Amino acid sequence: MAHSNAPAAVLVRAPAVMVRGEAFRELGRWHGMRSAQAWATRLGLTLSTVTRNINGETAASGAFIAGVLTIFPDVAFERLFYIGTPSGAPSAASGDLADADDADEALAV
Repeated sequence: MAHSNAPAAVLVRAPAVMVRGEAFRELGRWHGMRSAQAWATRLGLTLSTVTRNINGETAASGAFIAGVLTIFPDVAFERLFYIGTPSGAPSAASGDLADADDADEALAV
């Protein structure tokens, strides 16, 4: 059996639409949705789905995005979402993507 010196494969996730967690928390506080469960109920999604989205553990699904924009049609998409990768995953863009924390800080909320 031949040995390979090739590096081990690394799973790299493609950029995706991610949730600006702090912007969501603040919007929720302004509208009486102070918990992930309140968001889940209002969006018609599971608590785990909402929690993973707000914590940056998963990309926002079409249902999540559509639900939020339906409830808050006057809130700009860019205020609540950004292009990034789920937490802990290497970026396919190798540094071309804005860091989620920096993006939240740059946001005028």
